[in-house]
Amino acid sequence: GVKTSSTVMVVMISDNESVEVIAEQRRLLEQTKEDAGRLGSRNAKSDDYYLQVADQSGRSLELPAEERRALIIAMSLHEKGRAALAKEDYSLALVLLLEAESE
Repeated sequence: GVKTSSTVMVVMISDNESVEVIAEQRRLLEQTKEDAGRLGSRNAKSDDYYLQVADQSGRSLELPAEERRALIIAMSLHEKGRAALAKEDYSLALVLLLEAESE
């Protein structure tokens, strides 16, 4: 439930937007999280392709599986949010960036 000092996200729907737009945003968010989660669960030892997490100098980071998966999901959502900002789709960008932050 909502408690004192809780953060609540509210998406305002104008006359141009409808509940369908919000449902589409939620679908895109869930699809992105699922895809990034699948990619984050792959590794170099058992899969032909995988996503490597590296530092600024290119050295591979050895992270626990759950942390690696969460980082990949957050980075994917953040990048999708930036793309939505570039397209001036601010409501979608807000949803994606807030979800990336919570991941």
